[in-house]
Amino acid sequence: MLAVLAAPGAARTLRELARAEVTRSCPERRPPAAGHGCAASRLLRLERVGAVSRSLDPSGEDPRFGLTDRGWELLGVAERAARWEERAGWSARDREPGHAALATLSRPYTFAIMCQLADGSLDAAELLERVGAARRGERHVAARRVQEMQGRGLLASADPPSSTPLSLTDSARGLAAIVLLALWCERGSLAHRPASTVDLLGPMRVLVPLVGLPADLAGTFLLYQSLARRPECSLCLRASGGSLTPLASIPTSGLGGFAIAAPGAWLRTLVTGQTSGIAAAGDLDALAVVISALGSPARLGHGVPDRVA
Repeated sequence: MLAVLAAPGAARTLRELARAEVTRSCPERRPPAAGHGCAASRLLRLERVGAVSRSLDPSGEDPRFGLTDRGWELLGVAERAARWEERAGWSARDREPGHAALATLSRPYTFAIMCQLADGSLDAAELLERVGAARRGERHVAARRVQEMQGRGLLASADPPSSTPLSLTDSARGLAAIVLLALWCERGSLAHRPASTVDLLGPMRVLVPLVGLPADLAGTFLLYQSLARRPECSLCLRASGGSLTPLASIPTSGLGGFAIAAPGAWLRTLVTGQTSGIAAAGDLDALAVVISALGSPARLGHGVPDRVA
């Protein structure tokens, strides 16, 4: 869904459709400044992913387009991206609010770089190796992406950057919430995909440092994104001093509790706060606080825009 939203004009089309139904012939009758600049190709792309519905006008001649439930949800993601841009100082860089953030996330290697830096800093050479940029051409693209992310304030380093570890800024970590919200828009297909192919752990790890907890909550908690309890589909977190820290491995003892759910159930919990479908054992009260806190960056200020009658 990120690729669909990141296409030039997609977010603008959703906003225009939210204001009124638009016929395919509107761009020929009115200039874009009048609020009806939807191109037919963009409408068709949005229609293919279920974001737009088509009907005929009363004359039965011209098609009319309107937003579906998924379209309204995608509009909510675009508006969240626009708010992120405003906080990050990107608003003046693009005339279409939200487009710059969505386009950045959809570019090759951007999110892979964020995931590799989720738990700490890496030097540039190791980072490029970890994101799988082995071939010369791939390495060039990944290195250019690193430079772009530095230039836009997503990566922090001292000078010279080639010899200094790179790390994610808090602003970059906030982008991971947009990834979760985009996944939520395609939740209907998650039940038919293997858990190992749905990467919720990546954005969750990126968001962990933004999560706040009660200062007196302490313990180690294990979250499985697989009903089979596969270690590679798990996230182990240590709560201490009001914050969470991801652990590289699962401790053999001392767990305060664990929770298990399929990707769709985790996604629903992170985005909506509903905990149905999650099985848990151990300190259930502490687990509930940790799980709720993990979803707070995604839920902060998010919502489906009010529909226009």
